[in-house]
This record gives sequence, C-alpha cells and structure tokens, in this order.
Amino acid sequence: MSESDAFKPDPEHVEIHFFYQKWLPMWTIYRPTTTDYPGKWLARMFFTLPESKPTSVLIVGDSLEEVRARLPPGLFNLNRDENDDPVIEETWI
Repeated sequence: MSESDAFKPDPEHVEIHFFYQKWLPMWTIYRPTTTDYPGKWLARMFFTLPESKPTSVLIVGDSLEEVRARLPPGLFNLNRDENDDPVIEETWI
C-alpha cells in the first residue's frame, strides 16, 4: 500500500463541504511555510459566494499527498496561478 492509500477523506470535512454547497466552497492548499502551521501542509476551505471568505475548516498534514487525499471527493484542481501568493500550492473547487 502506498503512502497516499493510507489517507482517506475525513467524513466531517466531506459533510461540511457538501452542506455549504450553495456558497460554492473551494479549498486552498498552502505550502509548509505558513507562520501558523510551520512545517505542515494546510488546506483551508473558503466560501466563494457571494464573496470570497475564509472559513475555520482546515486539513493539516505532513505532505501534499496526505492533504490532497483528505479533501472531499469530486473536486477539480485549478493548479497554481502565477499571481498567487508564494505560500499557495494550488486550489480545488
């Protein structure tokens, strides 16, 4: 079994994501250089409607693969935009 097979979406994050579907939630993954979680990969759920707003819903992991594996299923990776803050790895919607 590979390392990514060991991680599964957290049922709580899946439930929260789909409960707030009308606010078009998206997840931004941050590189392990943030000041609040140094050395950890972090995904934060944002609401995008009616305006972009961060939530307190977080996924914290030791690797990018772990955080990706724990995201709710069915999301699409928007990849990194050249104008993103350097700490942002990618966004999923």
